[in-house]
Amino acid sequence: QSAPAPAPASAGWSASGSGGVAQGSASGGRIAVQFALAQLGKNYQWGGAGPTTYDCSGLTMQAWAAAGVALPHSAALQYMDSQHIGLDQMRPGDLIFYASDTSNPDTIYHEAMFIGNGQMIEAPYTGAQVRISPIWQSQIMAYAGRP
Repeated sequence: QSAPAPAPASAGWSASGSGGVAQGSASGGRIAVQFALAQLGKNYQWGGAGPTTYDCSGLTMQAWAAAGVALPHSAALQYMDSQHIGLDQMRPGDLIFYASDTSNPDTIYHEAMFIGNGQMIEAPYTGAQVRISPIWQSQIMAYAGRP
């Protein structure tokens, strides 16, 4: 049940700041959420990017691809590429990140997609399926990402 090692990241990242530029829209976020919800119950597989298995970044990458936004297949790189927003500013489709050191994006090991009402959809770990969970879990980063 351990998370895969974080992807290599660029030195000098900042946990705060704007990150990348948001390419998606609120309507794109709703499309991404609809895609992700259609994957509920599919098995987690490290490196999976559909159509039958997913890992965390594979699920978010394919969900946003359905909305016309290209993302890399890496939670850490998706954090770097997305616009950083406060958790209180999230809208459906925004990305939530988890790190072993929440002040250091180089330690991001998991991500999920916000679906509203304090809930997220995630491909959590080997042996589990794509599921809906509460966002408030330990090691949540202070900033969400808006693709």
